Amino acid sequence: MNIFPYVREIHLNRNNLEYFDPGVYGHNLESIDLEGNPINDFANLYVLSTLPNLQKLNLLNCGLRHIFIPDDNWFSSLSSLNIKDNPIKDKQWIFELAKFPKLERLCYSCSDDYDEADSGIDLREIIIACIPQLKFLSNSEISSIERNSAEMRFLNKFGTSSPTKEYRAVVERLIKIHGEPSSFSCGGMDLLKLKLSYEGKVVERSLPSTLTVQSLIGITSRLFHLDARKISLQAYDCQGFMMNLDKPLRSLGFYSLSNEDTIYTTVM
Repeated sequence: MNIFPYVREIHLNRNNLEYFDPGVYGHNLESIDLEGNPINDFANLYVLSTLPNLQKLNLLNCGLRHIFIPDDNWFSSLSSLNIKDNPIKDKQWIFELAKFPKLERLCYSCSDDYDEADSGIDLREIIIACIPQLKFLSNSEISSIERNSAEMRFLNKFGTSSPTKEYRAVVERLIKIHGEPSSFSCGGMDLLKLKLSYEGKVVERSLPSTLTVQSLIGITSRLFHLDARKISLQAYDCQGFMMNLDKPLRSLGFYSLSNEDTIYTTVM
């Protein structure tokens, strides 16, 4: 770095690096790409945490298993982070990344150990609820409706009983915004308990009645890993009556859906 002290962007893909230390010349760096290097331990990146202008960091496929940030003031300017294709096994990394005050874009991939159906809430919703400053998640913009839905689902899941230590701060913050879980029905956001189904897999979700069909298509595409452009949705009530949800800009409330209705996803 002493040869190029004014470099703002550096790409070091697949250079077999276990760490990268730009030294005293790194204060101008705004973007660092370390994709494919065997970093393995996030502690090897602590040297980058105090770079005042670092805004973008690519850690795709770097062998990371855990993420721990010991100081809330580290990575103070980081706004974009890619941690896809790392064998991260726990959810603690979500709470650690919430310490980054300017993090707006995050790319991640779900661990094979995480079963969304068994957990009752998908990982995307947990991330959105826990990191309030996020605007884009895996290249998909987080709408205000999706954020409200994710935050309320998080409260329904973890705020109705004594939350664990890792969730307590998030629950307390969300209660200040939305109120206690029992008061949701009085807060102007009616939630529908719906079943989303695709090829035999059924996942239950509480979704706001104001959610548009277009937004629901986006949710199902991410949930079942489908191409949103090829999705069509049909709603079935408990008596088997079927409706095509074929108006993208209409809300779920327009179709008079009820709790326990099933939304079937088909790919055209």
